[in-house]
Amino acid sequence: TISYYSNISSNYSFEIFLRKFKKNILKFDIYSLGKVFEYLIMNFKIKVNLKILLLIENMTKLDFIERFSCKECLKFMK
Repeated sequence: TISYYSNISSNYSFEIFLRKFKKNILKFDIYSLGKVFEYLIMNFKIKVNLKILLLIENMTKLDFIERFSCKECLKFMK
């Protein structure tokens, strides 16, 4: 925890996080859309193929850096 607080005081790590966050801000919408897909598939018992399941998995990754962007989603389904 000491290194965590020293990073806050130096502000360096926070600035790096902020740059990554701003660059990937739309990925939070991708996460939400992936969760909507999951909800629809489960509640309406829609049969989907493996490719769509993999897409949803990549859309809902908790780490927003690893999560698909809009362009990556479209490229994946091509």
